[in-house]
Amino acid sequence: MAAGVDAIKENGGRVMLFSCSNCIQGYGAIRTEEKDSKKDKNLLLRVNNPQLSVLAEICNKNRTVVDLFVLDTLQLDLANISLVSNLTGGQVNFYESQNNNVTDLKLKFEKIHYDFSRVISRPNYYDVKFMLRFSVGIDTGDIVGPFGKKLGEGFSLAACDPDYSFAYNLRITENLQNNSKVHFQFVCLYIDNFNQRYLRILNYTINATNDVSQIYTHVDVGALVKCSIMRDIISNYSIEINLLRENILNRVIAMLAYYRMNVKIILLLFLN
Repeated sequence: MAAGVDAIKENGGRVMLFSCSNCIQGYGAIRTEEKDSKKDKNLLLRVNNPQLSVLAEICNKNRTVVDLFVLDTLQLDLANISLVSNLTGGQVNFYESQNNNVTDLKLKFEKIHYDFSRVISRPNYYDVKFMLRFSVGIDTGDIVGPFGKKLGEGFSLAACDPDYSFAYNLRITENLQNNSKVHFQFVCLYIDNFNQRYLRILNYTINATNDVSQIYTHVDVGALVKCSIMRDIISNYSIEINLLRENILNRVIAMLAYYRMNVKIILLLFLN
């Protein structure tokens, strides 16, 4: 892995590593433990490997991303092996095998072929930077992704692709006035395969409200219905089932009516 990163450090790019064992010698060596039922819980803890952390920093600086294709063995420290990929925006592909018969190996190699083809055929972007801005009264708790948790409102990756995902945890720090506007702006800066730099800015505005039916425009309907059911069940132990069903049905109808009357669908076309 380190040799591949060093070979393309001038221009950056992508390193794809195929492995079926831990690195027990040389750069980034990981110490293996003999199987012991009393120490099994320690095998689940990630060992701090400073060399791998430094390598991830070098990759982010040089616009280099690492993808892993790992075939399972009896003892594989995947948490440590995948550290560089997780911190650079790469993908970790793990292939577990219950046995080594012909059918199982054929399915495994077909899966490797598909994942490898997906990496080289999908759009890939490098030197990616994300930033989220928002109105007063909103703050970020943390940013959650394959890299774990990060503090702040922005972060950068050596690369990103359509299969990558992360989430912002937001919290309300001040009382929001009912029907007030809450604005969000998401900024993305990246470089494509042709070394062209792009800036994308997405703006989004929602209304602060106490009406559950209006929240439907911003929340998945299934999650909202489940939340309504759980709230009614918890607060009304003695209510009849027919009345409970009617209350939930009326609430769902109100959500759909609000959605039909007030929501406008806007198609945004981004032309490169």
